[in-house]
Parts: sequence; C-alpha cells; structure tokens
Amino acid sequence: FFFQAEDGIRDVAVTGVQTCALPILDHVARFRVSPGAWLTPIVLIVVVVYVSHFVTFAHREPYALGLTARAMNVLGLVAPVFAGAAAWEGARLRRSGLTELPLVRGSWSVAIDALWPTLVGASVVTTAAAMQVLLFDGIFVPDPIVLVLGIGIVCALSAAGFALGVVLPRGLSVTVAACVAFLWFIIPRVAGSPPLDHVMGTSLELCCAPSRVLRDGVIAGMGIVIVSMFVAAALALTISGAPSKAVGIAAIPVVVGMMAGGALAGSLRSPTTDRPGMGSVCSTGPLVRVCVWPEHRDDLPTVSAGVDAAVARWASLGVRPPGTFTEGQGAGWPADVTVRLFSRQTTAEYTIAAVDAMVGDLPTCPDGHVAPSAGSEPYVWVWLARATGVADEAIATRWEGAMRPDPEEYPTTPVAALVPVLPLVDHVMTLPREQQGRWAMANLDALRRCGVDAPIQP
Repeated sequence: FFFQAEDGIRDVAVTGVQTCALPILDHVARFRVSPGAWLTPIVLIVVVVYVSHFVTFAHREPYALGLTARAMNVLGLVAPVFAGAAAWEGARLRRSGLTELPLVRGSWSVAIDALWPTLVGASVVTTAAAMQVLLFDGIFVPDPIVLVLGIGIVCALSAAGFALGVVLPRGLSVTVAACVAFLWFIIPRVAGSPPLDHVMGTSLELCCAPSRVLRDGVIAGMGIVIVSMFVAAALALTISGAPSKAVGIAAIPVVVGMMAGGALAGSLRSPTTDRPGMGSVCSTGPLVRVCVWPEHRDDLPTVSAGVDAAVARWASLGVRPPGTFTEGQGAGWPADVTVRLFSRQTTAEYTIAAVDAMVGDLPTCPDGHVAPSAGSEPYVWVWLARATGVADEAIATRWEGAMRPDPEEYPTTPVAALVPVLPLVDHVMTLPREQQGRWAMANLDALRRCGVDAPIQP
C-alpha cells in the first residue's frame, strides 16, 4: 500500500498529506484531471465551427477519401492544443522525478497512464471533423488510411509534447510544444516544398478528386515519420541528465525518419495518382457501355440516359462512338474515352460531359506545342453539341468566343481558317448526313494526332 501510494503521489505531484486520501489514481480520475481530456469538448466545439465556415469544396462529391482528406485541414488547429496539453501533463511528472526516482509501476507505465486521455481526445476531435464533412454528403464511413494518418500525426506531436514536458520546465515545454506543432503545418506551406508536404502530412489536404488516390510512397513516408516521432518521445522518457542531452538524442530518430520518409515520397511532386478502376459500376446500353465510380452509383441511370441519347444521335450522322464511356482513366478501367462527371447533374449536363469526352484532351506534340489542329476544337465541339440538341445558350457559356475565335488562342492555325464558329457549324449541318459524319470524324482524328491539319472547312 505504501509504495502504491508513493507512485500515485508522483503521478499527480500531490503532497504527502494526501497519501491516505489518494493512494491510487484510477483511470476515471486520470481522465478527469488530464488537461487534454477536459480540453476535448472545448476544442470539439471550435473545430465544428471551423469546419462549418472555413472548410470549403470546389465540387462536393460523395467520395470518402477526398472528403476525409479535406477534413484534415483541421490538423493545424488541433495539434498545437493537444501538444501543449500533453506537455503540461508531462511537466507534472517531471516535477515528481519520473526519469530519476524509482517507481513501482515503471516510468513507461506511468507515462502511458498520464498520456492516454490526451491521445484519446485528439483522436476524437480529428474523427469528429472528418465525420462532420462526410455526413454533410450522406457518407457514414471515413477513409481509414487518411483518418489513421491524420490521427497519427496529431498523436505523434502530442507524444513529442509530452516528452518535452518531462525534460523541460512546464512553461517552456508547453510553449515549445504548441509552437512546434503549429510550425509543423506552416513550414511546408511557406517553403513550398513537396517533400516536406508529403512527409509532414500537409499534402493530405491536397487529396483527392474522385479519380485520384494517395500514392503508396506518400502513405509510407508519413507513416515512417509518425513512428519516428513516437520513438523519439519514448527515448526522451528513458534518458536522465541534462535536458539538452535528452532533446538531442531524441531528435536523432526524427531526423532519420524524415530522411527515410523523404526518400520514399520526396521525389513525387504530386501526392496522388490515378485511382484504379476496379470496383467501378457499369451499365450497358444499346450502343455503349457507361462506367462510373461506386460513389456515383445512384447517378448511373441519368448518366447512361444522357450518354446514350448523344451517342445515338452521333451514330445516325455517321460518327463512330467509342465502345465505353468511363468516369476515370486509371488501371483496370474498360476505357475508350473518359467522361468527366460530377454528382447531381442533369441529363443535359451529362450530354455535354459526353461531348467533352468525345473531343478529349489535346496532345502535346514533340515541339512542345499542342496539335496544329487545335483551332478546329470549338467547331467540332459545337457540332457535336448541336447534333445532340444542346441549346446555343449553353454552347455560348462553354465557348465564350463561339461567334469568332481569338487568333491568339490558336497561333498555329491560319487566320483565314478562323471563321466564326456558329455560322460554319450551321453550314455543316445543312450537308448530307454522310458528309457531316466524314467531316466530324476527320476533325476528331486530327485533334488526337500531331502533324495533321484539321479540315475545318467542309
């Protein structure tokens, strides 16, 4: 009983007078007195307000990975608070001689017992931020990899703050821990360095459109840095002597982890790669097959209706449609062309998306310029759109220069060839169907190749 009481005293830095009153500090009491625990509801309220007002989306998509990653925008707000709280708790144990005096339970057991409420609080707040963003779009399961990485970063910074509290005075350790956690998310942005973004976790916010996923190297690099920070915190708890010695030795695994993580992820400028097409949902119509991401499963009938209607009209004019329209272009897609989709669109908007897919992206030729047939792009696009019944108002919105293209936008096309778009397309549509089809197919072929002049004029 006596040694248990002494252990409890050093856990909470109480006086000998309280020995009989508080011989053992149980988990409920620990959670109640931990600054990380009672700060959790306060931080949670702040995070909910922050996410509601400052976490915005260019296009809301029911994609768990992208939404979970976007919620990681709160890490820079959450980490400094919990790192400072952990430093405060570590400083309480420093006062009781955690690394210098013998303890019945062992220093690691005492440290874990003191730190776990802060780690739980940090995890709860980070998870709540992700769920707030996900529930807005009706999703109930976050992406586990991104969420674990986000929680890991906050918890690793909290563990490092706890270790600082054990080796440095309270006021200094709390200030340093909070500032280090804050600068952890600021330095990569200021430096503009992709390697730092990847290994320090700030690139999580850059992920991910429905067609993208995090690269394996980025995930591994972040994981290595997180583990190295926990190792550094554990080392600091086992080193006695001057604080500078403990901090210096504990910094070694962090430096090694940053270098190893940078070796895996630093050479990759973008943290994302094409999302594999496995698991896509497809619908086979009378003329083409349409495949979308699982998140757009409910939109597939509308997508198919828009694409089928457009393809049927093009086929009647002699334009050979591709066999498959897909939402992505990663490995595993049964793709001929890629159609860019967003959820909650109308059939007409999906028809325009199919037109975009038919025209495609212009290739970059060996001389560094786009294909010489680039000038024919608006003409072909307008013809394809008009053939499917797209209104001129929608065409004018898509092509602001539909009435007369700007020669500066098409430097490789003769000025004489840049006739007004709509009058020329009107003329084309008066020609026999077979001639319209040949004109469209010749232009589409030229748009996808270098060194081929497009027959803009019928």
